[in-house]
Amino acid sequence: MIKQYHLYISGDVQGVALRYSLAQRARLLSLFGWVKNIDNGQVEAVVQGEEEDIKRILEWLPTYTSINDIRINKENSEKFKGFEVKF
Repeated sequence: MIKQYHLYISGDVQGVALRYSLAQRARLLSLFGWVKNIDNGQVEAVVQGEEEDIKRILEWLPTYTSINDIRINKENSEKFKGFEVKF
């Protein structure tokens, strides 16, 4: 079943290539959505796909960098074409 989650990731998350690595990992897992830095120092992302694949990316995140918190909000699914890095 396709799920969609809106993530707010805090910690040592900007300036460490997290956006690009997250996008690459999401594409490998056939996830859709986007990722971007936000002004408060967090990284914001929307991930959409099979729940098991979303779980895999959430388990991968803390192995990539020092993360203090990931706030996760479930959302209604939108239509995405691929996974992009926003600026």
